[in-house]
Amino acid sequence: MKIKILIILFSLFPLFAQAQLLWKITGKNLKKPSYLYGTMHTSHEKAFKLVDSLVVRIVTCETYAGEMIFDPAMLFAVMQQLFMGKDTTLQTLLSAEEYAVVKKTIDEKLGMMAPMIDRMKPMFTSVLIQAGDMENLMATADKPQRKPLDLHLQDEATKKSLSLVGLETLEEQMDVFNGIPLANQAKMLYREIVNLDKKIGDGDTSMEKMLDWYAAQKLDSLYQYASKEFANEPALSYRILTKRNLIMADRIEKLIVEKSVFIAIGAAHLPDKQGVIELLRKKKFKVEAVKL
Repeated sequence: MKIKILIILFSLFPLFAQAQLLWKITGKNLKKPSYLYGTMHTSHEKAFKLVDSLVVRIVTCETYAGEMIFDPAMLFAVMQQLFMGKDTTLQTLLSAEEYAVVKKTIDEKLGMMAPMIDRMKPMFTSVLIQAGDMENLMATADKPQRKPLDLHLQDEATKKSLSLVGLETLEEQMDVFNGIPLANQAKMLYREIVNLDKKIGDGDTSMEKMLDWYAAQKLDSLYQYASKEFANEPALSYRILTKRNLIMADRIEKLIVEKSVFIAIGAAHLPDKQGVIELLRKKKFKVEAVKL
């Protein structure tokens, strides 16, 4: 679950034996190139190493396309979908032993928010725990808080007067969560907490290691690590990645034949035979890695 949530929110699913995040789209009689970038929903400084190079490409485009274009008004709509029905709680979805383990971690990590967690959908609880871990990695007294990378790029595009387009609706993204049965979500949350802060490689936590891989554009390393989590769950992989890839590739095609577009979507959606890169190639576009 820990890696699956990172795939969904931090978009850390890499390309086969590739070490690039930025791709140039040409061919098929396009008048100007468009760009495809694998982003990450985090404010950690390691994810911002390439921002200056990205802005150089953004200003050459007419439109900026993200998975969604963030609007503060969305928060109200999201809040309405955070909680389970009144007869379902986290405690009813887990055994007494499992619930005790989960509740202890929730109390420690979520503080004042802990009392409302029992009725929150378990995958959203995972999101909060992951966000807390990321903040702990970032925490220093002399560094001001900044927006996550994907929202920062959206702001840069706004400053440059690009038009903004969302490739998905809020409803489509929420369906990714809502399509997973609550009982499965609860078991996944339990397994995540049991493995929390697990050390890998040279002793770093999985979160620290994945941030290092992302900063170095070592997407092959991320692939080898993260793909194991989906090995026995093809239906979940299809719902989280493949189905959305097909939709986004179709919508990207319609955009780039009209205008030059800087596309910033989770790196999760770039790789594989059914990833956005290969889907665009199947549509006869030329998609080439841009060395940064």
